[in-house]
Amino acid sequence: MSTIGRNTIYNLAGFAVPLALFAVSIPVYIWMIGAERYGVLAIAWLVLGFSGFLDLGLGRAVTQKIASLHESTDGQRKVALDCALAANVPVGLVAAGIMAMITWAIFGWAMKLEPWLRSEAIELVPLMALGVPVVTTLGIFNGALQGREKFAVTNRITIINSAMFQLVPLAVAALNGPRLWPLVLAAIVARAVAIVLLRRACRKEFGHGEFRWNRNGVYEMARYGGWIAAAGILGMVLVYSDRVLIGALIGPVAVAIYAIAFDTTLRVSLISNSLMMALFPRFAGAGEAAFELTEKAIRYLFAITTPIIVAGIFASDFIFPLWLGEEIGVPAAGVAKLCLIGSWATAFGKIGHTRLQAGGKPELVLWSVSGQMVVFIPLMALLTMKFGVIGAAMAFALRQAFDAAILYWLAYRRTTYLLRYVALMALLIACWQLTLMMMEEPLVLRLAIAAAALLPVVIASYFAAPRLYRYPVELVFSREKGGRG
Repeated sequence: MSTIGRNTIYNLAGFAVPLALFAVSIPVYIWMIGAERYGVLAIAWLVLGFSGFLDLGLGRAVTQKIASLHESTDGQRKVALDCALAANVPVGLVAAGIMAMITWAIFGWAMKLEPWLRSEAIELVPLMALGVPVVTTLGIFNGALQGREKFAVTNRITIINSAMFQLVPLAVAALNGPRLWPLVLAAIVARAVAIVLLRRACRKEFGHGEFRWNRNGVYEMARYGGWIAAAGILGMVLVYSDRVLIGALIGPVAVAIYAIAFDTTLRVSLISNSLMMALFPRFAGAGEAAFELTEKAIRYLFAITTPIIVAGIFASDFIFPLWLGEEIGVPAAGVAKLCLIGSWATAFGKIGHTRLQAGGKPELVLWSVSGQMVVFIPLMALLTMKFGVIGAAMAFALRQAFDAAILYWLAYRRTTYLLRYVALMALLIACWQLTLMMMEEPLVLRLAIAAAALLPVVIASYFAAPRLYRYPVELVFSREKGGRG
């Protein structure tokens, strides 16, 4: 197996294990702390994730820098890491202040909360600020190891940390009750443990020399990372502003319904995230070879993700009510179908996104996101007011579809990529409409139509897949043919 394939599998494991923990823990969280508290907690998790984009892009900057130093010494690479850590000190402090203000605005007046729940939410503000430098430091150590393609190490630590992040707050809730601030504090402590583990791995990879940095190195990191951070922050605002709008316009229970469907279906993009993390160091110095890498990435993603998305669109009406119960599961299923379409677009958009950043053109990503904010935040508010959580999901799917098309064009300027993308997007929309038309049909008929729609997708994915993925199937059929002979 190639290094990229092996690293992709490591990354996939690093995403898949947290996904499994997420799926198992959500019903337990709702049972232990209630849907209203979970809606606030979902915003708190969002804030902790969002804080990773307030590191001025230093995590991705150090990955790109260290990847470009693949023929240099460990000492030179360590200087790059030290420059990123030096820049992280003022950046982390400023970002903590910004996050405190953002969190206070959300919990203090933006969300529609009962007085008792608002009081608990306000208690989280200082914890959110404390979590920012923890998350940014974690991202820098993780990025440095990714620049050396140490994905086995980073994902082993990710799995350990994800287990702690999901399960330790549950243990605290069981021992201390459902009050929110102890749960969030436990999650931050879990992240701090990951920093200790990553720092130890970096010392092993880059040496134990004294801390060294230089002004030019810090400036270079900050300049590249600034474009990354700005695009990431605006992108997060676009992706997650729907939860704030839902909280303000409808309420925390609706946030919980939307967040569960969104977070569950978006995990499908872990396949593309795994592949793009493995490809980023290669894209950084690929040149013309980037087109060959892109073709392979498109084939991998189509073959693996498209059947999953189509099956998920048809299966949502069965899975979510069974998983979460009728009250939450039925509306979550409707949201999930649209989020699956958006997740598919997200997966393919990652290719253009990664190529632009690794190729030293992160500013193009920022211009794309900036233009989308003008259109899609008002559209999201309008659709949410008119259609509720389904409207927010519609806005998400539309934005992700548009975003992927723009990034493809900026990265490659090839219409063939766009034509294939548009055709496949039309197929997914048709499947979504088909599920709406079948809502009142008998179960047997619905299953038969779903199978008929999925079969050609599976066949097309098989022939699009690289030989490595087709080989086990071909081997089975060749043995059967030989046995009959």
